[in-house]
Amino acid sequence: MEAKTRFKRLQEVSEELTVDESIPIARYFRSGREMLKMANIYRNEGEYEKAFILYMKYITLFVQKIREHPEFKEANVIEKKWAKDKCKEVFPLAEELKVVIMKKYEDEYDAYIKEKRKREADEREKQLKLEKENQLKREKREALEKEQLLLKFEEAKERQNALFVDVKPSAPIADNLNRGEDLEINVNSMRNSTPTVDRTTKPSHLLSFHHDEKLRKIFVPNELVTKFLLIAEPNTLRNVETCGILAGKLSHNSFTITHVLIPSQTGTSDSCQTAKEEIVFTFQDENDLMTLGWIHTHPSQSSFMSSIDLHTHCSYQLMLSEAIAIVCSPKYNQIGIYSLTHNYGLNFIANCAVTGFHPHPKEPPIYEESKHVIFDNKPIQIIDLR
Repeated sequence: MEAKTRFKRLQEVSEELTVDESIPIARYFRSGREMLKMANIYRNEGEYEKAFILYMKYITLFVQKIREHPEFKEANVIEKKWAKDKCKEVFPLAEELKVVIMKKYEDEYDAYIKEKRKREADEREKQLKLEKENQLKREKREALEKEQLLLKFEEAKERQNALFVDVKPSAPIADNLNRGEDLEINVNSMRNSTPTVDRTTKPSHLLSFHHDEKLRKIFVPNELVTKFLLIAEPNTLRNVETCGILAGKLSHNSFTITHVLIPSQTGTSDSCQTAKEEIVFTFQDENDLMTLGWIHTHPSQSSFMSSIDLHTHCSYQLMLSEAIAIVCSPKYNQIGIYSLTHNYGLNFIANCAVTGFHPHPKEPPIYEESKHVIFDNKPIQIIDLR
């Protein structure tokens, strides 16, 4: 498609953003900072379209959408000012990327048109060549058929001459036998019909632009769970849950978990509540880390996602589609890495207003084993901020 149309679709993607009133506004300000980190990484890596979308989402969020949140008036004044100032920086960055992307789209469209014209010229040349070949074949076939019919006529004439060697044929019969007009006139009618060439069928060449909805990979260190369980062991022995924040980096369109941050928290046998999150945020900012999900223990239960776990994870996954939840069951030696299903579970939980432990339907599935996780041998740091 033309550059302007293609760029318009890119802008439409960047405007697909809603604010969930059930998510604390502080989480949006936090995610805004991570959105800019991600955009800057993509811009530095030459992924200009992804960077542009994130910059525009940031502008859409903090110029328009965030005001719809019921907590906006009471939100942290410093965070508001920070976001407002950043919007002023992001606008020119987005404009610079627009110029680069439009140039790329125009060049690609020009190349496509040239290639299309070349293919069409090649196709016309191919059709002309095919028509000439078919014409030569027809002419050869007609000549051969005519030659065969004339030969048959001569053979028939010789047989008749042999039968009537002592009899002089009458004038009308002789005229007919000595004349081949009727047979030659019928050469075309006796020839097999030649199939016609369908020139309306041509290869279809389509150009479409769509945004890749495939989840980006998350690399999880093999020793992450083992190290986390050692930190959680005192709570586990007391039948108390422990939770941590999974943090890491983005590089070349994939994430790597590099840290597990243990925030201040209170826990029970089936729940865990974090506190003083600003300490976690400060550590992440100082170390340029993004939030990639969370991890917690089930000290006396198996590995699964409770209703409270699902609602907790929903806020992570609404901010980052790839966010994962790791659930560790030391008692049953089970480890599960889960995501809300994108085609159903995420929207279902986001629209569920029930609090506390409550039942959810089992079908269709609300959550599943994360399919975008890759284990590796990279190091992991457990940072206890309690």
